[in-house]
Amino acid sequence: MEVLSLRSFILVMHRYVGLSLSAFIIIAAITGSILAFNDELEHLISPELFIVDVPKSTKGKLDPLVLRELIHTAYPDIQTDYIPLRPKAKNESFYMSVFPKEHTKIDFDQVFINPYTGIILGTRMRGDLTQGKKNIMPFIYKMHYSLLLGDIGELIFGIIALIWTLDLLIVPYITLPKKSFRKHKLWLINWWQYAWRIKISHFFSIKKFIHTHRSIGLWLWPMLFIFAWSSVYFNLGHIYKPIMHSVFTYQVSNMHPKAEIKHPKLNFQQALEHARILMKDQAKKHHFLIHYEDFIGYFPERNVYEYFVNSTLDILKDEGKTRIYFDANDGTLLSLRIPTTKASSDTITSWITAIHMAAIGGIWFQVFIALTGIMIIILIFTGILLWLKKR
Repeated sequence: MEVLSLRSFILVMHRYVGLSLSAFIIIAAITGSILAFNDELEHLISPELFIVDVPKSTKGKLDPLVLRELIHTAYPDIQTDYIPLRPKAKNESFYMSVFPKEHTKIDFDQVFINPYTGIILGTRMRGDLTQGKKNIMPFIYKMHYSLLLGDIGELIFGIIALIWTLDLLIVPYITLPKKSFRKHKLWLINWWQYAWRIKISHFFSIKKFIHTHRSIGLWLWPMLFIFAWSSVYFNLGHIYKPIMHSVFTYQVSNMHPKAEIKHPKLNFQQALEHARILMKDQAKKHHFLIHYEDFIGYFPERNVYEYFVNSTLDILKDEGKTRIYFDANDGTLLSLRIPTTKASSDTITSWITAIHMAAIGGIWFQVFIALTGIMIIILIFTGILLWLKKR
């Protein structure tokens, strides 16, 4: 019986891990390439929900808390624990996520309203294609992270992402020249010639698929690793966090123990006014500037409010990750969490998630992410063809 060398064993493992994950990665790559333009496509597909006419003479948009009350009046069987506060384009609608009250049922989880007139524009159950084209992008999003299988799908994709991450750690090693070549003082040049160079002719030759597969894999490796590891964060946070916290510094959130509280003493209006004061004090204390409010939310299971803003510590311009948590009864500040500079684990997480969601760099980075998805598909297919050739 032939005994495999370490290199050969790792190569065989890589080959069969790649084959077993190929279908899932292709689905993630195709849907991810589309989701790089999620907002633009949502507005294009469903303008009746996302786009409004801007009145020529108006006092401006209604306050988000007023819009929330109008939504509750229109749909008395709903609850809302999060209120968006982020400023939007003049012609963009206001929309909120909702859920049913106890012992009631609704056929939607999102409500759209005209921010100038307070007129309801429509509703949808995100991902339900039976409601029409307005759910195309939410359908693709659910396919991307859960295969439309809910919590089980999230777990499956999380495990796949973890296996993919581990597999990617060995990829650079198996592309190195053989040990005899690495003894040569110019072995890095050999590695470039052997593994990194991409020739157009390789794409059109079955005999050269090995070169195409190897070189694409190396050039894409940083992005592939970011996609894989950030997916572990999204779907298996309980595994991601202990690993990151064992290597990097992290921030601790002080939160109440779980306790169902139905009626906090501070209502949303009072909580928002208090949150602004708390955040302003924290900004002064920790030397950052607040650009705009993002949202305020309530955790009934912990009787805690959270308040997000976009600040000079945020990576993204169109989303806020600087946040505070405070007691929903007496307003006591429980925790401040900032996305960068304070803890390396949080800074890394902020960057890789922003890259994963194509949320930095504008339209050109969105194009880059979409093209990366296409290159991943080519990588998978060349890997399958290589396996078939070996067979």
